[in-house]
Amino acid sequence: MGGFFGKNMMIGGVEILCRLPMIFAAGYMARGVGVEIFGAWALVLLLRELLVTLGSLGQSSSLSRLAASLSPGQAKSHLRQALQAAAVAFAGLALLVWLFKSPIADLLGMPDGSAMSLPLGLVLVVAGLAEVLLDAYFKARENVLRQGLFVIARSSIEVAAVLLAFSGAFVSVADAPLDAVALYVTVGFALKLLAYPALTLIGAPPRQPLSDEQRRQFSRYGLPMVPAALVAVLVAQGDRLVLGRLAEVGELGVYAFAAGLAAYVAYLGYAVYPLLLPRASTLYDAGDIAGVRHLFARCQEVFVVMFLAAMVGVVLFAQDIIMLTAGPAFAAAAPVLVVLSLAVGLEQLFGVYQWTFHLVKKPRMFVYLGLLNLLLVFSAVAGFFTVGGLPLVPWAHVGAVLIINLTRFVLARRHLALGFPIRLLIILIVGMAGVFALSQAATSWGLLPRGLIVAGCGVVALAVVARLIGGERAVLPTPGRKAA
Repeated sequence: MGGFFGKNMMIGGVEILCRLPMIFAAGYMARGVGVEIFGAWALVLLLRELLVTLGSLGQSSSLSRLAASLSPGQAKSHLRQALQAAAVAFAGLALLVWLFKSPIADLLGMPDGSAMSLPLGLVLVVAGLAEVLLDAYFKARENVLRQGLFVIARSSIEVAAVLLAFSGAFVSVADAPLDAVALYVTVGFALKLLAYPALTLIGAPPRQPLSDEQRRQFSRYGLPMVPAALVAVLVAQGDRLVLGRLAEVGELGVYAFAAGLAAYVAYLGYAVYPLLLPRASTLYDAGDIAGVRHLFARCQEVFVVMFLAAMVGVVLFAQDIIMLTAGPAFAAAAPVLVVLSLAVGLEQLFGVYQWTFHLVKKPRMFVYLGLLNLLLVFSAVAGFFTVGGLPLVPWAHVGAVLIINLTRFVLARRHLALGFPIRLLIILIVGMAGVFALSQAATSWGLLPRGLIVAGCGVVALAVVARLIGGERAVLPTPGRKAA
């Protein structure tokens, strides 16, 4: 387990374990503020994601692609370059948000009087910029230890801030829910301000100078990724933007909570994909195209097994999860959670083809495909909501995911001779049919038999995954590069 998949499993295991408590933290917050305020807060989080994407200037992609093969000191210099550029960009963005907070709130579809919550989002942006750049840096260096400590610190701080702010010990959540939200943001930011610099600087290698050409190449590579990244954020969270204009704020709150939980399915990919781009880049730059193809295929095989096992748990326990976390006010989120989890998993499974465009250094393809995806999502969400209301909206995502990934695959084959994943599709179709058949038969069963089913599926999945990665050293050579 010390090779490629071993490192992925270590990073992913820490990420997943640290994210699990955050499910209950999110539910704790949602239960405290209610569906309407949670819906408005979801739009603040959407703005945060957009500003983080703009403020990072695409340099997380530059770190992932270009810092993987450099010396430790040069990679650290690029990290400093990225942080400095992000700080300058944030200053300009923060000024614009402060000056135009009311028009921005209206554009997002926020309820009257919610504009003053936007400055809280700016505090989250500062932390978000640091997180996206550190995450890319540690993964590019395949530094499992620092990445693990980073994830533990980030998640622990988030959970602690939520529990402290919404416990009622300092602020009456029922009487002043927005004050509790402000306390959560303030506490989280203060703790991260202490943790992240320490994590980055202690024991780190000294910086090495970069040439002017290296700096220019680093900036030039990332900037074309900004439009693509913005589009990706709108694809991932644009449904909330559309619903903010069409649905009641309470409906938006229910949907946003389900979408937030469904997003955790993506973290299964952290056990498979975090080092995919750096390793694929190294293989591609060395001319090992067969190694790249095998790497993609093996990662997909490992992920689909884990995804199917996870979906068993989602379909059998969706209602229990909603009731245990956010409470009865969010009960309608359960079926939304199941379908959105399917969409997120499909995107993780087939989304690996997009990394082909990184390998061949054609980042503009992300923009073109992202715009197509954005058009699909926005039109499908609006149309499905108009026809069938909130329960039909998640299926818009499933349809969009299937269409856009087929398009990605066709275009990726023009640059890399990828085989058509027939075996993978058969496993997926048969597996999902079994999952939903099981859900129809077992959802009325008690907690114990459902728990035993999920545990059994988990054991089988682990055995299959262990078999799949057993021969990794023979087919996925490890580059000789020291992490830092």
